[in-house]
Amino acid sequence: MSTVLLNRVKQFLKALETLQEATLGLFEQKRRAVTAADHDDMLRLADVEAELSQRMKAALGARREILLEARKSGHAADSIRELVTSIAGDERDALGVRIEASRQRSERIRRESWVQWVISQRANTYYNELLELIAYSGKKAPVYSDRPGAPMGGGTILDASA
Repeated sequence: MSTVLLNRVKQFLKALETLQEATLGLFEQKRRAVTAADHDDMLRLADVEAELSQRMKAALGARREILLEARKSGHAADSIRELVTSIAGDERDALGVRIEASRQRSERIRRESWVQWVISQRANTYYNELLELIAYSGKKAPVYSDRPGAPMGGGTILDASA
């Protein structure tokens, strides 16, 4: 049974490595599209991202199945790393290196995802401020006062002295 589990772990790691590399490539493309303000490319990449997200969820399910199968066969492991430590024998070190590389790629994906989320949130904020400036000809503050008759300030983008 350990050989079957070990083969499943190897298959899982290969699929995960491929998926992580594809995700990192996608994030590079998204960054270029955002920098170039290429709306069509961003829409195309959103579809690719949704597909990669589904594949990542499937990989997470495969991981869960491997760990459940390991528990049923008497290998109590809460992670793929622990499972490899208990069943890999001579291949333990090589698989450990692959697992660590996967963890590092995962961290890069997490960091890049966060950066792109922050960029999109800030862009959305600036877009909304510009819309308000245009809509009210700069006569109303982008943040409304709860006191009627309170003096109105200029937009925060154009008037930093307020």
